[in-house]
Amino acid sequence: PIMAIFLLTSFSGRAVAGEIELGTIELLIGRPVSRTKLFLARYLSGISILVTFTVVAVFSVIPLAALHGIEYQVRSFAAGALILFLFGWVIFSMTMMFSSFFSEKSKVYMAGGGILLVMYVLNIAALMNDNLELLKYFSFFHYYAFSDAVVHQTVYGAGSLVFTGVSLLCSVAGMWWFAKRDIAA
Repeated sequence: PIMAIFLLTSFSGRAVAGEIELGTIELLIGRPVSRTKLFLARYLSGISILVTFTVVAVFSVIPLAALHGIEYQVRSFAAGALILFLFGWVIFSMTMMFSSFFSEKSKVYMAGGGILLVMYVLNIAALMNDNLELLKYFSFFHYYAFSDAVVHQTVYGAGSLVFTGVSLLCSVAGMWWFAKRDIAA
């Protein structure tokens, strides 16, 4: 998950805010393509990077296991890949939204990293103190249950719903904001 966070945050920071920061966004928005299509093109290319990363990160273990005679079940890897994809999707969607809000990629990194750090601390605090148990529900890390997915070969509904709902909300908000915002040259 750490590699996915860094990969997707860096891509999304460059996707919109990085172009604004470099001054190259004018070349893109000056073309006869709507800002919505421009955002979606960047978004879908990030999703393709996420899919490639997920497949390589999870399924590359299968040939190694076969080579060393270790038993495995493909369903376990498929469930692990699904939860990793969903986790990456929510991180990517959130940081793409921030990339639409800000004109500097450093602000995207700070906002995304800051929120993830707070979520991580909330999850740890909830695990350490029963009085703070409700805080875990405000953390993506609570819903990222890779080991449960691999062991039980399933992805639990709450995590899927949270990741999908927040991803869609952030994607739509980012696309709407980018289409409406004023970008000064």
